[in-house]
Amino acid sequence: MKIVASNSLTLSNVNDGTITHVAYAYSADGTDGFTTVYPNLNLFTGTSDKPSTKTGGDWNINVIGIYKTPKVGQEYTVSVEVPRADHDVLLEIYRWNNAGHRVGHALTSMKIKSGKKGHITFTWPDPKDSDAVQFVADLAWTNGKDTGTYSYDKAKLEIGNTATPHMPSASEVTTSDYPSYIGQYTNDKKDDSTNPSTYTWSLIRGNDGAIGPQGPRGLKGDPGATGIPGQAGADGKTSYLHIAYATNSTGTAGFDVSNATGKTYIGQYTDFTSADSTDPSKYKWSLIKGDKGDRGEQGSAGSNGDPGKVVSDTEPTTRFKGLTWKYSGTSDLTASDGTVIHPNTEYYYNGTHWMINLIEANQLNVIDLSAISGTYTNGSIKNVTTDGSVTSTILIEKKHILFTFSDSSQNTTNTLELDSQQGYANTFVDSNSSRTRTVQANFQGFFTSDTDGPSAQLTPYGVYVTNGLQTTTVSLGSGINATLAKIGQMCQISINSNSSNVPAGNGVALSGNIPAGWRPAIGTPFEVMMYRGTAFQRPLHITIGTDGKLSIVNASASSYWCFGGTVYMLA
Repeated sequence: MKIVASNSLTLSNVNDGTITHVAYAYSADGTDGFTTVYPNLNLFTGTSDKPSTKTGGDWNINVIGIYKTPKVGQEYTVSVEVPRADHDVLLEIYRWNNAGHRVGHALTSMKIKSGKKGHITFTWPDPKDSDAVQFVADLAWTNGKDTGTYSYDKAKLEIGNTATPHMPSASEVTTSDYPSYIGQYTNDKKDDSTNPSTYTWSLIRGNDGAIGPQGPRGLKGDPGATGIPGQAGADGKTSYLHIAYATNSTGTAGFDVSNATGKTYIGQYTDFTSADSTDPSKYKWSLIKGDKGDRGEQGSAGSNGDPGKVVSDTEPTTRFKGLTWKYSGTSDLTASDGTVIHPNTEYYYNGTHWMINLIEANQLNVIDLSAISGTYTNGSIKNVTTDGSVTSTILIEKKHILFTFSDSSQNTTNTLELDSQQGYANTFVDSNSSRTRTVQANFQGFFTSDTDGPSAQLTPYGVYVTNGLQTTTVSLGSGINATLAKIGQMCQISINSNSSNVPAGNGVALSGNIPAGWRPAIGTPFEVMMYRGTAFQRPLHITIGTDGKLSIVNASASSYWCFGGTVYMLA
C-alpha cells in the first residue's frame, strides 16, 4: 500500500481492541462519491463517467477499453456500468494481436442488466498464440431485432481482484479527480459502515494538491495500487508513504503490501518511488494490536505508538476519537476546545470535545458505576442483592420499574411491576406446584387469576368470571323442580312444575329444600306464573328462606301448573 503526501502523515494505533474505519468522498458530509475503498487509477485511457449511448442492430459490439502491456500471471479486474439497455449487455474480455484482430475465444464474459454495473476478475494467461499481446474489453448487445439502444459509462481496468470507483488514467488524472475528504470512526466491529453520517469527515487536500491532516488509521489499510500525488517539493519530486503488513516485528512473516487481514504489525517508509517495495527490511515495523491486558493507569505513549491513557498536567497535543486523558494538575484548566478540565478527573475525547469519563474524589465512593449524568437517555438502573437463598432485584429503565424477590429454598418468586403504559402487576409463582397467581390493574380494569381456579375481570362494562359457572337441579316436592346456577356470589333459581299438583294454602312449605352453598343471604320472595292448561290464572308467590326451605304464600287453589325464577345473593 502507498499513500502519497507532500507534508507528513501520523499513524496512531490504539491497543484497546478497537478498529478505526476509513472512507473517502468528494463532499464534506461524505454523501458525494462515498466509498470505503480508495480508487485506483485506470489502466484504460479515454474512458468517461458520462453515459455513452450506442444504437445498432442485432449483436452490436462496442470496444470500451484496450490494454497493450498485460503481464503473464497478473490478475486484472474490468468494471463498467450500464445505465440503460433494451436487453442484457454482455461484457467480454478478448485477446488481440497488434493488428487489432481477435485471437481465440473470449477469456471470460458476464451479463449486465439495465441500470446495473458489473465487473470481471481474470488472470492474463501465458498466450498459446505468440501474437496475442494485448487484450480488449467490449460490450456485446442483442435483443433479437434489427435496431436497439443501450448506454454505458465508467469503464475501468485495474490490477487486483477488487473493483474500485471509476478514475481516469495516470496520463489523464487531475487533482480534482481524487476524493477530497476522508472519513473515520472507531468501534470493535470488523465491517465498515456504508452510512456516511457514521464517519467524521475531514479535508484530505484542496484543489491545489496540498495535504490536510489525516487522523488515526486502524487495522484495515488502503489496498489501492496507486497513491495520491502530493504537492511538489522544492526539488520538484513527489514523496510517497509506503505501508505493508506482517505477522512479526521484522516483517519477514506474512508480508503483504495490501491485505491487512490477520496481520499484527504495520511497516512504513517514505521515498520518491511510486511502487511499494517487497523488501521487509526497508520498512519500520510497529505493533498494530497486542494482547489485551488488565486495565490500569498507563503513562504517556510508548515507542510502539500506543497512546494508552495519557496522564499529564497539560492537554495532549495529539488528540483523536477514543483518547483518554487523566488530568494530574491541581487547579482547573481550560482545554483547547473550551472545556474546563478539573483536577483528579479522567476525560474521553469524542472527536470534537473532551467528555468526563471518570471522577475520583475523597468523598465520592462509587463501585461499578461507569457513568454519571443528570439525564439518562435509553439508560437503566439495576441493583441485585443476595442474602442466603433470597435474591432481590430492582430494575428501573425508561417507563418501567420491576421488583423481583426469589427464594431458592422455597422455589418461589414474587414480582411487582409498574409501567406508565401497562399499569400494575403483582405475580406469585410456586415452581414446586407450577401454580401462578396474578393481580393486575390498568386502564382497561382490574384482573385477577389463579392457575388453580378461575380468573376474574372488573371493567367499566361489568364483572366477568371465567370457568366459574356452576349449576345443579333440586326436586322441591309436589312435582316442583328447581334449576340453580351460580357464579361468584350470585345465584339464579328457575322453578317449574311437571304436574298440576301445586299445593293450595297460605304458608304451605314444600317438602324439598335448596342445598347449602346455594341458599340466599336473606329471605327472598319472588313470583311464578300459574296456568291451568295453557290459560294463565294468576301469580303464585314463593319465599326462599335462609335455611333453604321454600314456602307458598296466598295460594287458594291447587291443580295448577307453575314456572318462574329470580336472582339472589348467596349467603
